[in-house]
Amino acid sequence: MTTGDGAKAGGLIGHLEGGTVAEVYAVGRVAGGAGATLGGLVGLTLGTAVSNAYWDVNTSAQAVSAAGTGYTTTQMRSAPPIGFGNAWAITAKRSYPFLNEADIDLAAPLATLVAKKRVYTFLPIDQRDTSQYAGASTGANVASLAAVYTMIARAIGITKNVAALKDVKIDKYFWDDATKTTTWQGPVTTRATLGTFAAIAADAALNDSNVIGEMKGGKLVMLRGTYTRGNGANAKHWLLGTLFTAQGGMVGAVIANDPWSGEQVMIDPLTKKVVSPADFALANFRINGYRPVTLN
Repeated sequence: MTTGDGAKAGGLIGHLEGGTVAEVYAVGRVAGGAGATLGGLVGLTLGTAVSNAYWDVNTSAQAVSAAGTGYTTTQMRSAPPIGFGNAWAITAKRSYPFLNEADIDLAAPLATLVAKKRVYTFLPIDQRDTSQYAGASTGANVASLAAVYTMIARAIGITKNVAALKDVKIDKYFWDDATKTTTWQGPVTTRATLGTFAAIAADAALNDSNVIGEMKGGKLVMLRGTYTRGNGANAKHWLLGTLFTAQGGMVGAVIANDPWSGEQVMIDPLTKKVVSPADFALANFRINGYRPVTLN
């Protein structure tokens, strides 16, 4: 959140004048011009009741707020904050609190990565949506990898204020519709580094030796799998793995952005299949390889 001279800005609310606020938090960077009134959670409040409210003092770059309690990134991600009810869950040490509700289409904290005190949120993109392309998209059905690159680029563009990447189209740098090929190129390559691709054996789970281990190391993970087309042929498909859920030290599901549906999905780490949504469209899809991504 960035505001101008003399304005009021907060990570959640700029000027709070009435009502009640409870069980909320903010993690985004807050900045303003000369004379601005800034707060990590609330810029200015007129005595409104605020309870069980928090902000991240590291990622917001704000040590004070008109209301709420400041926590470090480590504190915010260790457990749901004091006063948060049973509706909240967390992947300890990895995620911010998220609402544990099955009908939520996008659990943003599970699509969020913190690197060097900056917060990156990776939003799903539908590879078959023609509005995501500047030109022809006759090969959109096989452009999943290019869509994954675009998700990475847009998140970096928004967080680092890179105009060329904020709303970048799939075919601006990554997808060539004429040749139906994908290339990692453009301004994003100086801001993110792709690791080496590694195959995952058919009898291996997603665990600390591969995908989960990379995520615990603070990396994104591009996930490759195969599915069966209508004609019976196998085809490759890529997703962007962002994080995982865990309880009691046990991994529940790998969370990923799926370009085919344009949605956040859950993958069973044992079967390597998409389990949510239950009606995932790609028949017999299963993860068989991955490539880590480091934000520079």
